[in-house]
Amino acid sequence: MIMTGGTTLPIPATPASERWQLRITFQQGFQVFIVVNLVFLVLVLLCSLFLESQVETVHRDDYQNGELDVQIPTIDIDSLYSDPRCDFNTFDVSVNSKSKFYSTWNSRTVSRSVGRDQKVIVIWTRWWGVRLWGVQDHYCPSMPECVFTGDREQVGNADALVFHYHDTPKVYSKAAMPLTRLPHQRWVWFAMECPIVTRLRDLVSYSGVFNWTMTYRNDSDVLTAYGSSSLIYKMLKGKKTNPNKDYTLGKKHLAVWFVSNCYKYLPRFTYAEELVKHIHVDVFGQCGEAVCSKKDFECSNHIIKQYKFYLSFESYKCQEYITEKFWRNAIENEVVPVVFGAPKADYKRYAPPGSFIHVDDFESPKALADYLKILDKDKEKYNQYFRWRTHPPKSAVPEDYGRWCNLCRKLQQVCPTERKVYTDLEGWWKGEDNDVCEPVVLKDHSKDPMYAIYF
Repeated sequence: MIMTGGTTLPIPATPASERWQLRITFQQGFQVFIVVNLVFLVLVLLCSLFLESQVETVHRDDYQNGELDVQIPTIDIDSLYSDPRCDFNTFDVSVNSKSKFYSTWNSRTVSRSVGRDQKVIVIWTRWWGVRLWGVQDHYCPSMPECVFTGDREQVGNADALVFHYHDTPKVYSKAAMPLTRLPHQRWVWFAMECPIVTRLRDLVSYSGVFNWTMTYRNDSDVLTAYGSSSLIYKMLKGKKTNPNKDYTLGKKHLAVWFVSNCYKYLPRFTYAEELVKHIHVDVFGQCGEAVCSKKDFECSNHIIKQYKFYLSFESYKCQEYITEKFWRNAIENEVVPVVFGAPKADYKRYAPPGSFIHVDDFESPKALADYLKILDKDKEKYNQYFRWRTHPPKSAVPEDYGRWCNLCRKLQQVCPTERKVYTDLEGWWKGEDNDVCEPVVLKDHSKDPMYAIYF
């Protein structure tokens, strides 16, 4: 009731049937609202799954255009039979071969750069934390047919993207990868460190992401070794080396070792501690006497050349892990390397023949020390370790043009429709039984002085 001027006016009542009708209408509207929102959420979920599949699944010829206006040409399969880069005896576009660690197939789409003079390689990640800007002219100056750049804006033109393992997330993150992935593009995983060093990266999470590997191992898609017989022989080819040269001249001392990773649980230190009991070794670097700054190779090379032997002792014993300790410190300085690390078979396979002394050939460090003393007194026997310099091997050595030129050549030579993706990068890198490297004791704070050794 409402009072107006002392008069009470009645409020008209809503019939019960109309109130029920209003309630039904409200319930129907709410239901429609719920249904519309569910449909919307389903559509969002489907779109999300579709976009994710474009980034994470490479075994397909679909192309997510994104914000790039790029046309991917198709190819007449019959034309490949006359392409020298393709093996027409085994080529079959329908074949999908799968190894334990990767899958390969052929596609009907090709790169836009087919017929283009230059290949574009984008360094997508930082490099040891440093962002690369612009064209990297020094990467492979001998092959102008490839352009290396740190400019991410060039991803739409790129034939390959390189991802440095150290600068990728520890666990795969879609946000750290390019938004758009062209089906013909090669995504390249780059690592020069061994599996023990890269252990903090969850490579299982990167399964199905990378097309090529670029490491020091010879079973990589692109070799990026610390050195090679191929490069050494090419360097020597331009020099006139006297086959009768006496390599003892100018060498005033016996053995030297530059070492800066002083973590005492590394297996090389157990061996070195015993070795120095029987032979004098001058130790320089953070684990010994500091005589040169870390990157002053001119200084360290000058010192090494005064010795007959260099201890090329690797931090870890991993297959094919033969670093600059062998190639730059010893071989390039015309000093005989005493090697500890990869199996002897690896050195025999990839190092110049007769160029090194492997610790596995001796029953003890004392036996090795006794042998070095013999060579020190026998000029003829010592010089035998340099005979390879003027006697190239009769059989061909694996070709190596340097890591970035190797990548360029691979891109130039690969069949336009060849595809590959690593479905088990972890297994390939570490071995099915995690046996690529021998185990080593590791502590979280390995750089703590209490875990260091000094000579």
